[in-house]
Amino acid sequence: MRKNLKNECVNCIERRRCRDSFSSWIFFIIGLIATIAIRVVTVLIKIDPIDGRIAWYVGIAGFFLFFVYMFRIGQQRARLINRSNLVEIAFYFSSGWSGAPDEYALSRCQQGVSSPMC
Repeated sequence: MRKNLKNECVNCIERRRCRDSFSSWIFFIIGLIATIAIRVVTVLIKIDPIDGRIAWYVGIAGFFLFFVYMFRIGQQRARLINRSNLVEIAFYFSSGWSGAPDEYALSRCQQGVSSPMC
């Protein structure tokens, strides 16, 4: 990946992955509105209880949408970690094993540790 002086991707096939998606910006704004709505509830309840309830429901609905989105992102990351065997790789590097990664995986399998590499 080549970057110019402004740290922007130039002629990069992964350029789309480097930038935040439109949906992530939308859900960021939804989370921001939900946070503000929940914070304003205590003030609005004293002024007008109906407006306080509206702010409450806007905040709860916004948090629900935001956390559903974050749950989906977390699931995608977990699948990527499992597919890439990143946990095994992390164990390999943290163990101080001096042999090859394949030998490390084989030794883990022989110890009875369940692993996708077995």
